[in-house]
Amino acid sequence: MEILNNIWTALTTENQLVLNIMYIPLAFIEVYISMLLFLSVLSIPSNKKQRLIYWIIASILGIICTTLIPKPYSNIITIIYM
Repeated sequence: MEILNNIWTALTTENQLVLNIMYIPLAFIEVYISMLLFLSVLSIPSNKKQRLIYWIIASILGIICTTLIPKPYSNIITIIYM
């Protein structure tokens, strides 16, 4: 019974280190999907180089913004520059 309690505690307790590590690859995925969505919905022409530059810059800025600025403000800033 102790093992199940330990597993439940590990699953339900928020671990900030794990969340920060998971955010790095998820930020790249989020920016890529939103970029594809806006390019297809708004019919914006772009080449591969432009998409790659936007993807890298927006992902890195999102990671930096999230790590340095507190949560509600970092979301607003990220939405504005995207």
